[in-house]
Amino acid sequence: MNQIFLCAVLFILGGCATVPKSTTFPEHKPLPSGTEQVKITKPYKILVDPGHGGKDPGAIGRTGLKEKEIVLDVAKRLRDLLWQRGFDVRMTRDQDVFISLNGRTEMAARGKADVFISIHANASRSSSAKGFEIYTVRTLSFAEKKEQQRKDNYQLLFQSLHMKKDDQRVSAIVEDLLSRKKPLESQRLAEALQQGVLSQGTIKDRGVQTAGFFVLRNTLVPAVLIELGFVTNSKEENLLRNTAYRQKLADAIAAGLMRYVSLK
Repeated sequence: MNQIFLCAVLFILGGCATVPKSTTFPEHKPLPSGTEQVKITKPYKILVDPGHGGKDPGAIGRTGLKEKEIVLDVAKRLRDLLWQRGFDVRMTRDQDVFISLNGRTEMAARGKADVFISIHANASRSSSAKGFEIYTVRTLSFAEKKEQQRKDNYQLLFQSLHMKKDDQRVSAIVEDLLSRKKPLESQRLAEALQQGVLSQGTIKDRGVQTAGFFVLRNTLVPAVLIELGFVTNSKEENLLRNTAYRQKLADAIAAGLMRYVSLK
C-alpha cells in the first residue's frame, strides 16, 4: 500500500471519524506543520475491565484472598461513582465469569470506548513489595503492531465509524493517527490517575510504569492497567479485604479520571 499523508486534521467525534470535505490525499509529500494532531472529544465512554474472573482467580493472598474478587468489587464501586458524574460506563464483566483477553479488547472496539481501564491486584515473591501501580503500553515491536487481535479490533472499529466502507485510504489514516496518539493520551491518563491516588494521601504510590500487557497492546484507545496493591503483602492483603479501603481506591481512580477530563 502506498503511504497516505493527511493534509487536514482528522476529527474523532463521538466515535465518528470525520475528514473535512476539502481534504486531499497527495502521496509522497511531507505532512504540513501541525496536521499530525488528532482532535479527540472528552472521554465520556469508559470501559472498566476487572481482571481475571471465573476459572481464573488471578493472584491469591496468603490468607486466600483472590484477585478476581477484589478487582470486581473495586470496579463496581468505580462504575457507580462515574455514573454519578455522568459518564457512560460499561464493564467487561460485572459477575464472577471468565472473559478472554481477546474478548476484553474486542469490547473496547465494538463499544467505541474512549478510555479503557483494566483493574488488577499484584503479587510478588517478595513479601515486602507493596503499593499502587499504573501501567501504560511500552513501545511496540513491528510484530506486535501487526498482531492479529489488533488488526481484528481495527476492523471492528472501522465498521462502527461513520466513514465510507472499505476505504483503505481513510482506514490507513485512522489507524496511523490512533496508533501515534494512544501512547501520549495513555500517559496523560496515567499521570492524572496518579494524581488522584496522591490526593488520597494514605495510598502508597509506586508510580507510572510501561509494559506490554495484552490488553494494553491491543486496545486502540487510551488505556491503562492498574495494580491496586499486593495480595502477597500481609498488610496490603488486609487493606484490600477492607471495604472502606476499596472505596478509597475507587474514589482515587474516579478523581483521576475527572482530572483527565478537565485537562482535555
